[in-house]
Amino acid sequence: GSKVNSTEKELVTLAKKLKKHSVSVDIVCFGCEENVKLMQAFIDNVNSKQQDKDTSHLLVVKEGQSVADCLLSSPILNPDGTGGGGGGGSDAMFGVDPNLDPELAMVLRMSMEEERAR
Repeated sequence: GSKVNSTEKELVTLAKKLKKHSVSVDIVCFGCEENVKLMQAFIDNVNSKQQDKDTSHLLVVKEGQSVADCLLSSPILNPDGTGGGGGGGSDAMFGVDPNLDPELAMVLRMSMEEERAR
């Protein structure tokens, strides 16, 4: 990951604008520990509750952890906390339909390939 070049104040202002328009944000933070505090401030300000659940999430992946494994057990892909996977169909990797979210499916596939290469 790369260092975020925005200030905390800029991120909080953006988060409040997004919250005002009911935009939910999920952030996966990895590779740059300096970003965690900034991203937490952003999530704290963009987040709202719906049915006692957060609408936005911050997932911090520590060095040495698999992004795919962390995503599978996170509220981002598993909002009910019932375990990873599932999904509907033979093309669904990690419970993500590549037709519905091709970017996420690609990132998960790339992470899995990197992990296999280790």
